[in-house]
Amino acid sequence: MRPRYSGYLHFQDRAGDFVRGYMMHGGDPARVLGELDRLYRESLITAKGNAHERSKV
Repeated sequence: MRPRYSGYLHFQDRAGDFVRGYMMHGGDPARVLGELDRLYRESLITAKGNAHERSKV
């Protein structure tokens, strides 16, 4: 099961890049988690913006 909001697929696509990079090359897990958090928050803003645009119709 995955979340169903307008910005989720964008989050999932981008988040995978950070997770894969960490799994392949290592690095700072706190940085990766920070990037995932940032992407998630951006996806929520995108979802709210999309909901607002749909409500205008």
